[in-house]
Amino acid sequence: LMVGDLHRPLGSGWRRDIGDELVANDIARCVDVDPNRRFESATALAENLENLEDRRTEQDRQEAATRRYQWYKAAAIVAAGVGTLLVVGFFQSRKSEKLARLAQIQSRQSEKLARSAQGRAEDLVTYMVQDLYEQLEPIGRLDVLDNVVGRVRQHYNDLPEVLITDDILLRESDVLSKLAIVRRDQGNIIEAIELLDATAAQRRKLVDRNPNRGEYKNQLADVLDACGVVRYRSGDFDGAETAYTEAIEIREALRDSGLSDPEWDNGLANVYNNMASMLQNRDRLGEAGRLYSKAIKTRERLIDQAPNVTEKNRWRYIQSWGQNNLGWFHLRNGDLAKAKTAFSKSRE
Repeated sequence: LMVGDLHRPLGSGWRRDIGDELVANDIARCVDVDPNRRFESATALAENLENLEDRRTEQDRQEAATRRYQWYKAAAIVAAGVGTLLVVGFFQSRKSEKLARLAQIQSRQSEKLARSAQGRAEDLVTYMVQDLYEQLEPIGRLDVLDNVVGRVRQHYNDLPEVLITDDILLRESDVLSKLAIVRRDQGNIIEAIELLDATAAQRRKLVDRNPNRGEYKNQLADVLDACGVVRYRSGDFDGAETAYTEAIEIREALRDSGLSDPEWDNGLANVYNNMASMLQNRDRLGEAGRLYSKAIKTRERLIDQAPNVTEKNRWRYIQSWGQNNLGWFHLRNGDLAKAKTAFSKSRE
């Protein structure tokens, strides 16, 4: 269950596949050959798992205390070493070059250790946000992640600027978007919007750093489309329109520059439909009709340019939903002939 493979037997090296030490210890107790070390009952195991968050908090506290002690100890050692080197350097200036090289080596080693620790922290973030979400969402216990949201955001806020690479920005924005889904599913729309805005901010940084990377622009458009959907559902129609409009501008620019691909164009058609639906419900029917038509034409191009029958059928299936939306739009406007045509095409 923990490694995602129910057909795989529990072999001797199973601990390597369990990223959570506390859960691994619980599994070890379940399969220990010594009855005195195993859980007394299933109830005892359940109680242990129910207290998992408290155990993690205590473990984090102990590990933090250990790290502080090790840091102070290392700092004292380094300070003593530096003091000695300064004295020696004062009397033996010819060794200054060697000391400088040593300092560079120590700096590189410190940075390497910091990046290694950062990698472990990132793995933990992924576990908390992705793996735990997938396990808790089906049983309706996303409330367990309440404290995780704050801890993950604090983790990224505390990152030194030197460690914030493109990969970190990409991973942080992915995590923030997943947290937004958690909050949205919990009904906390305000915080979901805040998290989506934070996601968009990180995506913008990636675009600014890499202006020629079309995939980063497309990912920003994805986030803006999601922002539009959530803001629209919350009643923030102006905010939704702003987000939709920017997403459309980004994807149209990608299409016109030749950097786009079929999936991105399909995303453009989705934004057209989302914004059209919102405008339709606000009685801005002329604008809505033009956007519905743009979505239809975009997917018609996808059907025409599809390299094989399978891809053509895929786009035709998606297009049927767009035709259905257009049919309801015409029906609401009282244009029965156009509505009938659109509904007929949706069944082709």
